[in-house]
Amino acid sequence: MATVALSTLRSRVQTFLKDTDAKKWSADDVDTFINMAITQWTTDVPIASANSYTVVSSQHEYGLPENALSISNVYGYFESASNQEFLAPMSAPRPGIWNQLDEPRRYIVGFPLESQFYLPRLPQGSTFTLYYGASHTTLVNNTDTLDLRTHRWGEQAVIAYACYLAHRPYAASRARLEQWARKQDQNVGNPLQEQAQAWLEEYERLVDKYASPQVLEFVALGRA
Repeated sequence: MATVALSTLRSRVQTFLKDTDAKKWSADDVDTFINMAITQWTTDVPIASANSYTVVSSQHEYGLPENALSISNVYGYFESASNQEFLAPMSAPRPGIWNQLDEPRRYIVGFPLESQFYLPRLPQGSTFTLYYGASHTTLVNNTDTLDLRTHRWGEQAVIAYACYLAHRPYAASRARLEQWARKQDQNVGNPLQEQAQAWLEEYERLVDKYASPQVLEFVALGRA
């Protein structure tokens, strides 16, 4: 799979910002923009991940992984102990009770606590697997790498979003860049805001063009 190091990302962002000498934005600032951009990109295009759980007797709720952003499905033995199945999601239930062995074979995210998911029907096997979309870890050292997976275009997206952040008012002020015209007779608008908008639109264009929905649909087949 394709990867790119933090040092390479920093150098490329500085090139796009025309600040290769780091006179406007410090290396630490650029690294902050990059990590925020990575968080945004992996929120829009989560990393496909899996986590295996050991079944606890009579327990319905299990903790979500700390890096979980979205839940795809749960896979395990639920209808019986002989055939594994994928569970579909459902909304949190209203107060009431299910008949034993007639509980929905579904999962509920964020119930009973936001950091948990709930299985109305107890698993029949000893383990089950949660498939979910994850965020990327923070890049700290120069040799730390961004895993692009099969999305090589993700490098462009991260650079574009980092450049967008660099032109936002709080970042521009750290770089001592002028945001607004001071004289009425020299009203040039807000060029840095226009730059920020252009970079944001480039990021959104890349995501719209290349990102694919993380949804699998299972179609029922007739009897053979």
